[in-house]
Amino acid sequence: MDLSGNTGKKPMLFKRVNDEQPNIDQTITTKSVSIDTRS
Repeated sequence: MDLSGNTGKKPMLFKRVNDEQPNIDQTITTKSVSIDTRS
């Protein structure tokens, strides 16, 4: 039950964080993606 709610909010937060603060996104789990985007 909790997983379903978390999953719906996760993508939204991820997209918002990536657009607003890519630094935070990298710390969350997109370290590889952040490095690729920087290149």
